[in-house]
Amino acid sequence: MKRLILSIVLILGACNTQKESPRHVKLQSAMDSTIQLFMESGSRGSGGYIGNGQILTAYHVIESHIIQQDRIFYAHNEVLHECTLVKHSKDLDLAILKMVQPVNLPVLKISLIAPKVGDQIYTIGFHFGIPALKVASHGHVTNITGKPINLMFFDAAINRGASGGPVLNQDFEIIGVNQMIYTSTGDWAGIGICNEYSEFMRFINHD
Repeated sequence: MKRLILSIVLILGACNTQKESPRHVKLQSAMDSTIQLFMESGSRGSGGYIGNGQILTAYHVIESHIIQQDRIFYAHNEVLHECTLVKHSKDLDLAILKMVQPVNLPVLKISLIAPKVGDQIYTIGFHFGIPALKVASHGHVTNITGKPINLMFFDAAINRGASGGPVLNQDFEIIGVNQMIYTSTGDWAGIGICNEYSEFMRFINHD
C-alpha cells in the first residue's frame, strides 16, 4: 500500500511540474502584450505593446482624439493610465501611442518577413470591449490583394472592441493590426481585414 501511495504521489508531482510548450509560452506573452484602450468619450479598442513605451493600434480606435481632443487611456492591472499620440495615418488606419508612465510589459516584435496566403496567424483583442474577453483566435491568411487596394484577408475571428489588436504570424510577430470585418450584421462573419504587409511596414518605418 505504501508503494502504491508513493507511486501516485510521484505521478501527480510529474503532472504538476510538466512544462508548457514554447508555443504556449509565446502565445501567453503575446496576450500579456495586448492591452485595452479607452477613449475619454467612452469608446474602446485594443493595442499591442511594441517597446519603448509605445502602443500600436488602429487609427479609428483613437480618432476622437483627433476630432475632439479626447484623452486616450490604456488599462494595466485594472488602473487607467494616460497615453499620447506619436503618429498616425488615417488612410492606412494605423496609429502609435506613447505611454505617459510606461509599465513593464512583454514586447511584441514586428515581423521582417511578409506573410503569404495560407500562413497560420493569430489575432488578439478585447472582443466587444469587455476586459474579460481578451481572446486569441487562430486562423489563416486567406487572400492578399495588390494595388490599388493593398489589403490582407484572414479567417481568425475578431469583433467590435478587438480593433487595433495585433495580427501575428506563427512566430507571434506582428504583421498587421485588426482593422475591419466584412459583415452584413455587424458581427463576425468569417472575413477579417488589415493592411497588406508592405503598406503596414511603410507606416512603421516612416518617421
